[in-house]
Amino acid sequence: MLAESSNLLKDLSSISNDLEDVGIEGIDVEPDLPEEISSEATRARSRITQLQQQIDSLQANFSEQFADMKQEKYNLAAVFIHRGGNSSGHYWIYIRDFEKQCWRKYNDEDVTELSNQEFQKAVSESSYNNGTPTYAVYVKEGREGFVQPVCRDVEPLPEIVWQENPAGEENAAGGGVKADTVTEGGDSEWNGPRQVGDVAW
Repeated sequence: MLAESSNLLKDLSSISNDLEDVGIEGIDVEPDLPEEISSEATRARSRITQLQQQIDSLQANFSEQFADMKQEKYNLAAVFIHRGGNSSGHYWIYIRDFEKQCWRKYNDEDVTELSNQEFQKAVSESSYNNGTPTYAVYVKEGREGFVQPVCRDVEPLPEIVWQENPAGEENAAGGGVKADTVTEGGDSEWNGPRQVGDVAW
């Protein structure tokens, strides 16, 4: 573009002389302007070449960045959704059930089960009702057991049998002695200083 402008200005100088020869006022062009623009065009072409080389180098590095990690596979496990503005709104979450091969939408007290296709449609369609995905959780393939959202092996609660102790008071089986009331914190004040061990952050 700059080179074409330089050539046009050179042509205008020639045209201006022809116009003056026939008695028409010519077009004034700064004598050094065409060469200055031509030099700027040369510098721009050189800069574009450098930038293209940098782009090619970055793309090559990017394509090879995780070349040695492609054997590791991660699966999407959860997606957090937000609907609203920067200062307010509503959140809900989709959590994948790997065992049943479905997703569940946890929205306050409502839990809705979705197929994989329904989930993909819900998070890919941009609309106010669908909200905006804001955070994703992935789990390494083979480690899905660490993120199971549903407890399927529920342990039964121990059975409590009540008996009367010799004094006629009811107590849980195995006891027979009324439990003493313990004041939390001992004899010290509740709001008193407490010793806290070192925490490794």
